[in-house]
Amino acid sequence: IDGLAPAIRHTEALGGTGPSPRCDLIVVNTAPPGHALRLLEMPGLVHEWVRTVMTILLKYEPVVGIGDLGAVLLRLSKGLGRLRALLGDAARTRFAVVTRAAALPRAETIRLLGRLHAASIAAPLVIVNAVGAGTCSRCRNERRRQQEEVLAVARKLTRRSAPKPLLLLAPAMVPPPSGFLALGGFLGEWRTPPGPRRQ
Repeated sequence: IDGLAPAIRHTEALGGTGPSPRCDLIVVNTAPPGHALRLLEMPGLVHEWVRTVMTILLKYEPVVGIGDLGAVLLRLSKGLGRLRALLGDAARTRFAVVTRAAALPRAETIRLLGRLHAASIAAPLVIVNAVGAGTCSRCRNERRRQQEEVLAVARKLTRRSAPKPLLLLAPAMVPPPSGFLALGGFLGEWRTPPGPRRQ
């Protein structure tokens, strides 16, 4: 629940409460899939809680009064409503899933994409990070295993009835890129995998 307060502030910074936005773009690096899903699904749940509490308070207002709590709940309810609308707006909110070429991350990625779709949150991009590096025999074996996992992800995405995200591979780099120029060069190395492509 603590994560909702900054999420509501992000909505306000994007112009949810004022005539002109303070920010054009906000990039949020979420927690791992389980925590991220709980945060993304929490606004709807908490919004219902707040509405229920407000209904109870209004019913018993003549007896106990509402006081400052009513104003706080009203502000929270409005903020949650704006956040839910923003998350469901594919033109304004997009989720890029970053994963690794291994069995467990692949399963988590497919589960995450399904839950994002169920929550009406657009996820047009899947990036498989740290793919293939080195030339030793162990590295070549690892690269073959990674290619099998990437193909498995591509097959799963092709079978989805939901909009199919673009699948990109980001190469492993040692040391990792640091700084604007190095990151630009790193981005230039990203590619689509062989096999099933976005339709």
